[in-house]
Amino acid sequence: MTTWNLSTQHPLIGAVAAEWTKLWTVRSTRWLVCGSVLLMAAPAPSAGLTLANNNEADGLHTLYKPGDVAGGTAFYMVQLMVAALAMLMMTAEYGTGSIRSTLQWVPDRGRLLLAKSVVIGAVTLVMGFVIAVVGVLPADLSLGRYSDVQPGRVACQVAAIAVYICLSSVFTVYLATLIRSAPATLTTAFLVMAVPAVMQASGIPPLVWTSQYTPAIGGRNFIMIDTGPYPAPVGSAVQLAWVVGGFFAARLVLDRRDA
Repeated sequence: MTTWNLSTQHPLIGAVAAEWTKLWTVRSTRWLVCGSVLLMAAPAPSAGLTLANNNEADGLHTLYKPGDVAGGTAFYMVQLMVAALAMLMMTAEYGTGSIRSTLQWVPDRGRLLLAKSVVIGAVTLVMGFVIAVVGVLPADLSLGRYSDVQPGRVACQVAAIAVYICLSSVFTVYLATLIRSAPATLTTAFLVMAVPAVMQASGIPPLVWTSQYTPAIGGRNFIMIDTGPYPAPVGSAVQLAWVVGGFFAARLVLDRRDA
Protein backbone atom coordinates (compact mmCIF):
# COMPACT_ATOMS: atom_id res chain seq x y z
CA MET A 1 0.00 0.00 0.00
CA THR A 2 1.37 3.44 -0.96
CA THR A 3 1.54 6.10 1.73
CA TRP A 4 0.81 9.64 0.57
CA ASN A 5 3.48 11.88 2.01
CA LEU A 6 2.55 15.54 1.59
CA SER A 7 6.05 16.72 2.41
CA THR A 8 7.48 14.56 -0.39
CA GLN A 9 4.76 14.93 -3.00
CA HIS A 10 4.10 18.60 -2.33
CA PRO A 11 7.21 20.35 -0.94
CA LEU A 12 5.38 23.66 -0.46
CA ILE A 13 2.70 22.01 1.69
CA GLY A 14 5.40 20.39 3.79
CA ALA A 15 7.13 23.74 4.23
CA VAL A 16 3.84 25.42 5.16
CA ALA A 17 3.11 22.70 7.72
CA ALA A 18 6.54 23.18 9.28
CA GLU A 19 6.12 26.96 9.48
CA TRP A 20 2.66 26.57 11.00
CA THR A 21 4.05 24.29 13.70
CA LYS A 22 6.94 26.65 14.45
CA LEU A 23 4.62 29.66 14.72
CA TRP A 24 2.22 28.07 17.22
CA THR A 25 4.85 26.40 19.40
CA VAL A 26 6.16 29.82 20.43
CA ARG A 27 4.37 31.28 23.45
CA SER A 28 4.73 34.86 22.22
CA THR A 29 2.41 34.10 19.29
CA ARG A 30 -0.60 33.67 21.57
CA TRP A 31 0.29 36.74 23.63
CA LEU A 32 0.59 38.92 20.54
CA VAL A 33 -2.64 37.61 19.00
CA CYS A 34 -4.63 38.19 22.20
CA GLY A 35 -2.93 41.53 22.83
CA SER A 36 -3.76 42.80 19.35
CA VAL A 37 -7.44 41.99 19.74
CA LEU A 38 -7.67 43.55 23.21
CA LEU A 39 -5.77 46.65 22.13
CA MET A 40 -8.25 47.24 19.32
CA ALA A 41 -11.31 46.53 21.44
CA ALA A 42 -10.39 48.69 24.45
CA PRO A 43 -10.23 52.24 22.98
CA ALA A 44 -13.16 51.91 20.54
CA PRO A 45 -15.98 52.44 23.10
CA SER A 46 -14.12 55.38 24.61
CA ALA A 47 -13.61 57.01 21.21
CA GLY A 48 -17.29 56.57 20.36
CA LEU A 49 -18.45 57.97 23.69
CA THR A 50 -16.14 60.97 23.34
CA LEU A 51 -17.56 61.86 19.94
CA ALA A 52 -21.14 61.36 21.15
CA ASN A 53 -20.54 63.50 24.25
CA ASN A 54 -18.95 66.23 22.13
CA ASN A 55 -22.06 66.28 19.98
CA GLU A 56 -24.27 66.56 23.05
CA ALA A 57 -22.17 69.30 24.61
CA ASP A 58 -22.00 71.38 21.43
CA GLY A 59 -25.58 70.74 20.36
CA LEU A 60 -24.44 69.07 17.15
CA HIS A 61 -25.94 66.17 15.23
CA THR A 62 -22.85 64.99 13.39
CA LEU A 63 -22.99 61.34 12.37
CA TYR A 64 -19.87 59.17 12.48
CA LYS A 65 -19.14 55.93 10.68
CA PRO A 66 -18.13 53.19 13.17
CA GLY A 67 -15.51 51.83 10.77
CA ASP A 68 -13.80 55.21 10.57
CA VAL A 69 -13.85 55.56 14.37
CA ALA A 70 -12.39 52.07 14.86
CA GLY A 71 -9.77 52.66 12.17
CA GLY A 72 -8.57 55.81 13.88
CA THR A 73 -8.28 54.65 17.51
CA ALA A 74 -5.46 52.25 18.38
CA PHE A 75 -4.96 50.99 14.86
CA TYR A 76 -1.31 52.02 14.57
CA MET A 77 -0.43 50.27 17.82
CA VAL A 78 -2.31 47.17 16.68
CA GLN A 79 -0.28 47.24 13.46
CA LEU A 80 2.94 47.26 15.48
CA MET A 81 1.85 44.22 17.47
CA VAL A 82 0.96 42.36 14.29
CA ALA A 83 4.29 43.45 12.80
CA ALA A 84 6.06 42.03 15.87
CA LEU A 85 4.29 38.71 15.35
CA ALA A 86 5.22 38.62 11.65
CA MET A 87 8.84 39.63 12.06
CA LEU A 88 9.48 36.89 14.65
CA MET A 89 9.00 34.30 11.92
CA MET A 90 12.36 35.44 10.54
CA THR A 91 14.23 37.33 13.26
CA ALA A 92 13.74 34.54 15.82
CA GLU A 93 15.41 32.08 13.45
CA TYR A 94 18.32 34.41 12.79
CA GLY A 95 18.65 35.12 16.52
CA THR A 96 18.84 31.44 17.51
CA GLY A 97 20.73 30.28 14.43
CA SER A 98 17.94 27.85 13.53
CA ILE A 99 17.73 29.49 10.09
CA ARG A 100 20.60 27.18 9.06
CA SER A 101 18.52 24.09 9.84
CA THR A 102 15.49 25.62 8.15
CA LEU A 103 17.43 26.23 4.95
CA GLN A 104 18.82 22.69 5.04
CA TRP A 105 15.28 21.31 5.14
CA VAL A 106 13.93 23.87 2.67
CA PRO A 107 16.87 24.87 0.46
CA ASP A 108 14.64 26.68 -2.04
CA ARG A 109 14.64 30.24 -0.69
CA GLY A 110 11.58 31.24 -2.67
CA ARG A 111 9.61 28.29 -1.32
CA LEU A 112 10.66 29.15 2.22
CA LEU A 113 9.53 32.76 1.88
CA LEU A 114 6.29 31.68 0.25
CA ALA A 115 5.58 29.17 3.04
CA LYS A 116 6.14 31.82 5.72
CA SER A 117 3.94 34.22 3.75
CA VAL A 118 1.09 31.72 3.48
CA VAL A 119 1.15 30.95 7.20
CA ILE A 120 1.40 34.51 8.52
CA GLY A 121 -1.02 35.73 5.86
CA ALA A 122 -3.68 33.16 6.82
CA VAL A 123 -3.28 33.79 10.55
CA THR A 124 -3.35 37.57 10.29
CA LEU A 125 -6.24 37.58 7.82
CA VAL A 126 -8.39 35.84 10.45
CA MET A 127 -6.92 38.11 13.13
CA GLY A 128 -7.78 41.10 10.97
CA PHE A 129 -11.44 40.13 10.75
CA VAL A 130 -11.63 39.64 14.52
CA ILE A 131 -9.76 42.90 15.19
CA ALA A 132 -12.05 44.81 12.84
CA VAL A 133 -15.23 43.41 14.38
CA VAL A 134 -14.15 44.09 17.99
CA GLY A 135 -13.30 47.64 16.93
CA VAL A 136 -16.37 48.44 14.83
CA LEU A 137 -19.13 46.97 17.01
CA PRO A 138 -18.17 48.73 20.28
CA ALA A 139 -17.70 51.99 18.35
CA ASP A 140 -21.17 51.63 16.88
CA LEU A 141 -22.79 50.92 20.26
CA SER A 142 -21.00 53.77 22.04
CA LEU A 143 -21.88 56.30 19.32
CA GLY A 144 -25.56 55.56 19.86
CA ARG A 145 -27.81 57.81 17.76
CA TYR A 146 -24.77 59.49 16.27
CA SER A 147 -23.71 56.30 14.51
CA ASP A 148 -24.06 56.38 10.75
CA VAL A 149 -24.42 52.66 10.20
CA GLN A 150 -24.33 51.58 6.58
CA PRO A 151 -24.22 47.76 6.57
CA GLY A 152 -22.59 47.54 3.15
CA ARG A 153 -19.90 50.05 4.05
CA VAL A 154 -19.24 48.43 7.44
CA ALA A 155 -18.83 45.00 5.81
CA CYS A 156 -16.42 46.47 3.26
CA GLN A 157 -14.37 48.19 5.97
CA VAL A 158 -14.16 45.02 8.07
CA ALA A 159 -12.90 43.12 5.03
CA ALA A 160 -10.52 45.97 4.11
CA ILE A 161 -9.00 46.07 7.60
CA ALA A 162 -8.45 42.29 7.48
CA VAL A 163 -6.79 42.45 4.05
CA TYR A 164 -4.66 45.44 5.09
CA ILE A 165 -3.39 43.69 8.23
CA CYS A 166 -2.71 40.51 6.23
CA LEU A 167 -0.67 42.34 3.56
CA SER A 168 1.18 44.38 6.20
CA SER A 169 2.22 41.25 8.06
CA VAL A 170 3.49 39.54 4.89
CA PHE A 171 5.47 42.68 3.99
CA THR A 172 6.98 42.66 7.49
CA VAL A 173 8.25 39.10 6.97
CA TYR A 174 10.14 40.29 3.91
CA LEU A 175 11.40 43.34 5.80
CA ALA A 176 12.68 41.08 8.58
CA THR A 177 14.43 38.91 5.99
CA LEU A 178 16.30 41.94 4.69
CA ILE A 179 17.23 43.34 8.12
CA ARG A 180 17.45 40.19 10.31
CA SER A 181 17.56 42.14 13.59
CA ALA A 182 14.31 42.22 15.59
CA PRO A 183 14.76 45.74 17.10
CA ALA A 184 15.85 47.19 13.75
CA THR A 185 12.95 45.51 11.93
CA LEU A 186 10.36 46.78 14.41
CA THR A 187 11.85 50.28 14.27
CA THR A 188 11.76 50.23 10.47
CA ALA A 189 8.17 48.96 10.49
CA PHE A 190 7.21 51.83 12.78
CA LEU A 191 8.91 54.34 10.50
CA VAL A 192 7.17 52.86 7.45
CA MET A 193 3.87 53.53 9.23
CA ALA A 194 4.70 56.87 10.86
CA VAL A 195 6.84 58.78 8.36
CA PRO A 196 4.21 58.84 5.56
CA ALA A 197 1.70 60.35 8.01
CA VAL A 198 4.20 63.09 8.87
CA MET A 199 4.80 63.67 5.16
CA GLN A 200 1.07 64.09 4.60
CA ALA A 201 0.71 66.46 7.54
CA SER A 202 3.59 68.62 6.26
CA GLY A 203 1.40 70.11 3.52
CA ILE A 204 4.38 70.19 1.14
CA PRO A 205 2.95 69.01 -2.23
CA PRO A 206 5.83 66.71 -3.32
CA LEU A 207 5.89 65.03 0.11
CA VAL A 208 2.12 64.71 0.25
CA TRP A 209 2.00 63.17 -3.23
CA THR A 210 4.85 60.75 -2.47
CA SER A 211 3.29 59.64 0.82
CA GLN A 212 0.11 58.60 -0.98
CA TYR A 213 2.00 55.76 -2.66
CA THR A 214 3.55 54.29 0.49
CA PRO A 215 2.10 51.03 1.87
CA ALA A 216 0.78 52.70 5.03
CA ILE A 217 -1.18 55.49 3.33
CA GLY A 218 -2.26 53.28 0.44
CA GLY A 219 -3.66 50.77 2.91
CA ARG A 220 -5.33 53.44 5.01
CA ASN A 221 -7.04 54.89 1.92
CA PHE A 222 -8.22 51.37 1.16
CA ILE A 223 -9.78 51.07 4.63
CA MET A 224 -11.45 54.49 4.62
CA ILE A 225 -13.00 53.65 1.21
CA ASP A 226 -14.09 57.09 -0.04
CA THR A 227 -11.96 59.61 1.83
CA GLY A 228 -8.62 59.13 0.05
CA PRO A 229 -7.12 60.86 -3.01
CA TYR A 230 -7.85 57.84 -5.21
CA PRO A 231 -10.37 54.94 -5.29
CA ALA A 232 -10.08 52.34 -2.53
CA PRO A 233 -8.94 49.50 -4.88
CA VAL A 234 -5.97 51.65 -5.90
CA GLY A 235 -4.91 51.83 -2.25
CA SER A 236 -4.97 48.05 -2.04
CA ALA A 237 -3.00 47.80 -5.30
CA VAL A 238 -0.35 50.17 -3.90
CA GLN A 239 0.09 48.02 -0.82
CA LEU A 240 0.12 44.81 -2.86
CA ALA A 241 2.81 46.25 -5.14
CA TRP A 242 5.02 46.87 -2.10
CA VAL A 243 4.44 43.29 -0.93
CA VAL A 244 5.39 41.83 -4.31
CA GLY A 245 8.47 44.05 -4.46
CA GLY A 246 9.38 43.02 -0.92
CA PHE A 247 9.18 39.34 -1.85
CA PHE A 248 11.60 39.67 -4.75
CA ALA A 249 13.98 41.84 -2.72
CA ALA A 250 13.95 39.38 0.19
CA ARG A 251 14.49 36.40 -2.10
CA LEU A 252 17.39 38.13 -3.88
CA VAL A 253 19.09 38.91 -0.58
CA LEU A 254 18.41 35.45 0.84
CA ASP A 255 19.82 33.82 -2.31
CA ARG A 256 23.03 35.86 -2.16
CA ARG A 257 23.61 35.92 1.58
CA ASP A 258 24.67 33.04 3.81
CA ALA A 259 22.29 32.27 6.65
